[in-house]
Amino acid sequence: SLHGKVVRQYQHHYREASPVSGDKECLYWIRFLPYHMAKANMSQVFKSTSGEKLTEIQAHDDEVLCCAFSPDDHLIATCSSDRKVKVWNIQQGKLLRVFEDEHEEQVNHCEFTNTARRLLLATCSNDTCLNVKIWNLNKPSSQNTMFGHFKPVNHCCFSPDDSYLSTSSNDGTVKVSAANEWKTIDVKTFFSESDDEEVLVKCSTWTADGTRIICAARNAALVRINAGK
Repeated sequence: SLHGKVVRQYQHHYREASPVSGDKECLYWIRFLPYHMAKANMSQVFKSTSGEKLTEIQAHDDEVLCCAFSPDDHLIATCSSDRKVKVWNIQQGKLLRVFEDEHEEQVNHCEFTNTARRLLLATCSNDTCLNVKIWNLNKPSSQNTMFGHFKPVNHCCFSPDDSYLSTSSNDGTVKVSAANEWKTIDVKTFFSESDDEEVLVKCSTWTADGTRIICAARNAALVRINAGK
């Protein structure tokens, strides 16, 4: 495919030496290479200081939409338009687990808990209802399914202590969940009622102390205090 050719062009261009700081052509690759990799259904790991490629995984049958490191950096999770979630051993490039039967639409985002003490993986998707799932890597099916969003969920994020999971959706809300309970932050109310444009919440993340959450919607970044209380 065209996107695969672009990735191979990058590999050929830097076959003798890795890109270095100040390399103007490197700015192009930093900006566009992840896009071409995703379109080519690839997942690659690079050394952040030099851009040197460490590992390449032909991960999915369709576009790769997200990838995430485990907190100990030993594992990578990938998710895709092919509705599958995969977990890999990063050192060996070995596939350890495939979760493929529960999401019915594309899986938009995946994220591990912040500590390896009780390692879990969260995923979210375009499914109509049951669109957020929590996975225990030792089990073949999801440990928990969170519901409450009735439009695609774009992003999920654990709080720093892993007590809460925030989910951001095209329904204009962020939900903060703990076990099977959640509260809703109605982001739509921060925008003018006279505006007919949909409020699509693209992502959310937590402050280091877990007391505040920030989310992105339209042209704004909004902060909520005491997000998990």
